[in-house]
Amino acid sequence: MKQKIDLESRYSNKVRELFELGREPLMSRANYGIYKKYNFTKDDIEELIELALDESYYEVDYEKYEKESDRAFYATIHAANVLALLKAKEAIPYLLRKMELENGENDFFTSAIIDFFANLGEEGIDVIEEYIKNNPQSEVVLTVVEMLKAILKKHPHTLERIEDILVGYLKSEKTEATGLAFAISILVDYTKDKHIDLIREVFETKEVNIFFDGDLEDIEIKLGLRDKRSKPREKNPLQKMLEEYKLREKLESLLAESKPKVGRNEPCPCGSGKKYKKCCLNK
Repeated sequence: MKQKIDLESRYSNKVRELFELGREPLMSRANYGIYKKYNFTKDDIEELIELALDESYYEVDYEKYEKESDRAFYATIHAANVLALLKAKEAIPYLLRKMELENGENDFFTSAIIDFFANLGEEGIDVIEEYIKNNPQSEVVLTVVEMLKAILKKHPHTLERIEDILVGYLKSEKTEATGLAFAISILVDYTKDKHIDLIREVFETKEVNIFFDGDLEDIEIKLGLRDKRSKPREKNPLQKMLEEYKLREKLESLLAESKPKVGRNEPCPCGSGKKYKKCCLNK
């Protein structure tokens, strides 16, 4: 049974300070200035990794001890941010593993690990390249590609290297539709129509999520390679789901209207032999 547990006593006084920061500082991404007053050093990395991976807040009865659980949850994100501030490369395998386990559902942690790699810069590119090669269809490959964009934004000189990685991913035999779409989006933003032939080939041969920059015709219009669409845009999965829901609602409404009306004193249509008012009227 979940109960109240001591979430903080296992940590040193310095690291324990991260439990006091809460949610508000995390609303501004990569706000590392708030951590500098604590004077974290390389000596604290092992303990910070432990806190970043700590999920003991799951063991707490949240309804009774919401405050304690939240303190621990946000402290784990602050720990990841401090690791980014320290450029702690030794934390990478642990943070990537946690990213996979979280499966992109923890927005604060996703932001933290993207900012971690942005702060790490060129030193993190090899790790990302290796991850994409080994996990091209991972459900978190979108986050990994987003790391490349974050590095590129902060370190523009890495463009050629990151461009090669993205082109390699587009050419890969195994890809993931959303990660592929985001990779194309980055290439379009930073290299314009340089890789348009490859992008056209990808749209012809692979599944690409059209949520980001739309389909191929949308991209060609964006690049000035065509003036207007030649065919209607295919609906994305969300639009299709909404249409199916509306259609189902309409059919249910029509079916309800088409049911024959039965008088209160008429035989019940269920065949029970009773009058409708004494059988299914109020069911």
